[in-house]
Amino acid sequence: MIAPPQLPTGWVSTTLDEVARWGSGGTPSRSHPEFFGGSIPWIKTGELGPRTIADSEEHLTAEGLESSSAKLFPQGSVAVAMYGATIGKASILGVAAATNQACAVGIPLCVSSQFLHYYLVSQAEALAAAGQGGAQPNISQGVVRSWPIRLPPLREQDRIVDALDEALSGNDAAVAELLAAKRKLSRLRQSLLKAAIEGTLTVDWRDQEEISSSGSPGIPRDWRLLAINEIGTVQLGRQRSPDKVGGSNPTPYIRAANITERGVDLRDVLEMDFNASEIQTFALSQGDVLLTEASGSAEHVGRPAIWPRVDGLFCFQNTVVRFRPKLVSSEFAYFLFMAQQKLGVFASLSAGVGINHLSAGKFGRLRVLVPPLAEQKEIVERLEAAFEAVEEQERTIEWSMARAAAQRQNILRAAFSGQLVPQDSSDEPASVLLERIRAQRQAAVPSTKRKAGRPAKATA
Repeated sequence: MIAPPQLPTGWVSTTLDEVARWGSGGTPSRSHPEFFGGSIPWIKTGELGPRTIADSEEHLTAEGLESSSAKLFPQGSVAVAMYGATIGKASILGVAAATNQACAVGIPLCVSSQFLHYYLVSQAEALAAAGQGGAQPNISQGVVRSWPIRLPPLREQDRIVDALDEALSGNDAAVAELLAAKRKLSRLRQSLLKAAIEGTLTVDWRDQEEISSSGSPGIPRDWRLLAINEIGTVQLGRQRSPDKVGGSNPTPYIRAANITERGVDLRDVLEMDFNASEIQTFALSQGDVLLTEASGSAEHVGRPAIWPRVDGLFCFQNTVVRFRPKLVSSEFAYFLFMAQQKLGVFASLSAGVGINHLSAGKFGRLRVLVPPLAEQKEIVERLEAAFEAVEEQERTIEWSMARAAAQRQNILRAAFSGQLVPQDSSDEPASVLLERIRAQRQAAVPSTKRKAGRPAKATA
């Protein structure tokens, strides 16, 4: 049996329920617009993450607060997310505010707001892991309240917070620089794509080939403005229906979820029945360019991928548009469509409630600039070389960010195991502080009123 780690001098093992008074919020009925638009900040889990939150995206009226389970928590309370992808994200309330029911909010008792926040940040991954399982991962208030914490003396808490502020400031600055570099690379990729489809990327190549770069206004010489359905065939996939699942001719098919930024992902391919005529219409061939026709986010509509050489028969569903090239290469079409997606052209064409759609008709009618095949080849080669360099820089950034995240966790781990700052024997032990807070909480509980003449129940 492994012995538990020894507590640092003056520390005590307890739970979050002992160090703070916890509650959760609520959501007023959306059918009452008068409940919203007031002056009371109302924080949702998606807003948690910054160290301090000074305002919120939405505000409640006093009537909205009173008419729901929402509560007003004092400034300095610490909120932590309990539901979904945000589990474990935490922030200090910089103002008195209400929250929705997906937030657990602790009012500090024998910890500082900053110490409690840092501790919750250190536990974010563990809290998220505790919420795994089920369609909607979540943790309960019970999980939060019973979560263990090793409590140092109050003065040592202050020293820990000061040390963390200093140690993590450099880490945060480095991460901010890495994120800025990542955004710069994203903009560079977009500018390369824009230059490629407008002809400016290969101006020097046309000069070397003795091709004049002056043509129609805005169109390089020998380039043509054509509709997409003039440079290839456009086909929407077949609709999935219950009667086609589990039929006599189960056939793998590609759907929007299989089309990723890295190409076609064949790890999760579904099957449905395609008859001989449908196979002739919907079978995929090497070099087909596939685009996502539907997505919950407009920016992801029209994400392209080239269908690779794959053994066996695959068809495609109506959440995918297939483009089969005629006047362009598959590789040029891929970059052409990536440019339309990344520059927001496809997003502006998509429409839908909840799900955004890029219809095959709108896609096919979109007019694009098309260079000669020789220049297409040059554009593809330049983009592939440039993107490879960009991706190498992005991999370096991701490695650096992972290293910074690991360093951050090591610093937090050291802080909450008593290794970041020295203990001071003159500090009031946390056990004494905790007992005093327990006594204060007990004294604050109203005594049970007894009926006249009835003696008090004896206690053990």
